[in-house]
Amino acid sequence: MRRLLRAVPTGALVLFLVWASTPWWRVTGTLPDSLARFVPAAQAVFPVAVLGALLCLVVVCWQAWRRRAAWWSVVAVLLVVGVVLPVGTVTTRSGALGEASHGDAPGETLRVMALNTFFNGADDASVIDETRRLDPDFLVLTETSPAEVSAVARGTGLTATAPVEEGGGASGTAVLVRQDAPAPSRVTGDHGLTGHQTPSVRLAGSTPVDVYGVHTLPPAFSDLVTGWREDLGRLAGGFPDEGIPLVLAGDFNATVAHPEFRDLLDHTGLTRCEGGGWVHRPAGAPTWPDRFPLVRIDHVLVRDATCTDAGTVRVEGTDHRGVWADITV
Repeated sequence: MRRLLRAVPTGALVLFLVWASTPWWRVTGTLPDSLARFVPAAQAVFPVAVLGALLCLVVVCWQAWRRRAAWWSVVAVLLVVGVVLPVGTVTTRSGALGEASHGDAPGETLRVMALNTFFNGADDASVIDETRRLDPDFLVLTETSPAEVSAVARGTGLTATAPVEEGGGASGTAVLVRQDAPAPSRVTGDHGLTGHQTPSVRLAGSTPVDVYGVHTLPPAFSDLVTGWREDLGRLAGGFPDEGIPLVLAGDFNATVAHPEFRDLLDHTGLTRCEGGGWVHRPAGAPTWPDRFPLVRIDHVLVRDATCTDAGTVRVEGTDHRGVWADITV
């Protein structure tokens, strides 16, 4: 019995390391949907496994010291480092803090804000108050409705650029702009890149900029996980470089722990505007769930632009925290 109990920390260490390695796994597309949906969930919260592995490592090393088996401590440490370090490196560096293609030349600074309104159930007054406080040049609302967009537009002075889908549920996405912004030279109501509406607007100011509102399907359900993968795949191939600054903002239902999201960043050259201070900056301040956020699934991504500041915002009535970013184009 003693030997069995002594083996528990070692077994737990191995299980935690397997879990911690999931950001490397590219098996979601090969598994039945009923099983595949658990992979993105495990990947999203892999830091929990890292913490568990470190706690188990302490116990294993203590047991090895008591038994005067230093070699086992060395093996355990090497196993943890061999899994945690590569996974931590790829998840923190992917799409992180890229340099602007226009070098150090001064440019125009724009503020972008994005918020999932939880099936258009966010408190309109709270949305309006936080939008006024942050004063964005662009506001992206996902899971929204025509009535909600109209209320926010009236309360903030922003202008909706395209009609919002009236299908209800999570389908509606809107991009709103400042009234004093240059007139849009191109507005598209839906590019069809995801399972939800994907609108965009191009502002023809001194430096044209394209802003897309993005909302992918969630991978949390067996009947949606394939659609989630397809959404991210279409986004990865949907933005040829036209030499115009590009901004994607919204609810991607994905973190840097997901290989599909990292592929999107790698294939498009987009970088993440995360902010959140030095503790959260490598992977971004978490945005979901609202009360006790654990994962960053809402993003502002940019290309041919510099991210100078970023953060999150809390709004009443929604299960997400909003994100905002200052970018120089």
